[in-house]
Amino acid sequence: MVFAFSGQEALDLLNDTIPPDVVYVFSDINMPGMSGLDLLDTIKKNYPNIKVSMISAYGDQENYEKAIKSGAKEFFTKPIDFNTLKKEILNIINS
Repeated sequence: MVFAFSGQEALDLLNDTIPPDVVYVFSDINMPGMSGLDLLDTIKKNYPNIKVSMISAYGDQENYEKAIKSGAKEFFTKPIDFNTLKKEILNIINS
């Protein structure tokens, strides 16, 4: 598990190894610099096999639709249900 504090830091981590050692990205929509939705678009363009889930404090339909349309596997709202997140991660690991 690796943590990045911005979208650019996440991309830098993904670019450290080719192909990336990452199988799952869990990203907030609101971050410093680029948005999580921009990060999602970049990841899906450059690394289509990496699964991405988004989280937001706002469960608005617009962000949900943008995330899912852009390839997000799941969309979580805060406060997060950690049991649901755990199931999501286990499904990815076991697939």
